Amino acid sequence: MGTNGATAIEKPAGGIPVALNLFLACFHVAVNLYQFFILPLWLLPASPAWAWTLLPLVFLNNPYWSLIHEAIHDLFHPARKVNAFFGRFMAMSFGAPFRILRLSHLLHHKLNRLPVEGTEYYDKTKRSKAAAAPGYYFQILLGLYLAEVLSPLFFLLPRSWLRSFKERFLARDSVSGILMQNWTTFITTRLPWAKYFTRGIFGSTGRWPGFCFISTCTAFTT
Repeated sequence: MGTNGATAIEKPAGGIPVALNLFLACFHVAVNLYQFFILPLWLLPASPAWAWTLLPLVFLNNPYWSLIHEAIHDLFHPARKVNAFFGRFMAMSFGAPFRILRLSHLLHHKLNRLPVEGTEYYDKTKRSKAAAAPGYYFQILLGLYLAEVLSPLFFLLPRSWLRSFKERFLARDSVSGILMQNWTTFITTRLPWAKYFTRGIFGSTGRWPGFCFISTCTAFTT
């Protein structure tokens, strides 16, 4: 009871709306299953008019990301294992591994006041505004988002290719460089069993992390 006579209402689980979060997670995953599988495989062949059902789903993208964002910060559910499970579950239907989304977002919080992520300003002693503009607009319109969405395809490439690409095109202290280093390190240190899995298929020892990624998503170990 407060000093002014009002009764304080305590939310369960430290203020996390557990039941609502679980319901929304299942709802959004169901929506994605609808638009990626049910609609194109069964409904559209029957009638192209079903495509109109995609229009209202456009407005669900940001709420879905907000829910994944809660899982990234361990605020989706008070139980850590449940939070991680649903974070991976939602990220898979979102189109990117939860590990990638989480690391890139937490790096954003850590580095957003530093030049490494300062896309909106440039050093005029080193380059002109016109030279800096393409990089700025690329980062704003695509940039890291493109890397996150395409990351499953990156995992289908040989690990040696990823390392070569990182060393040749990505700055060591850039966000993309840090992410790529983390991906290749994770494949080597966290998935040592992958070399035995890929050896029988490709005659190599873990050079194809795509199968590591697929198995990882299936087993929820990322």
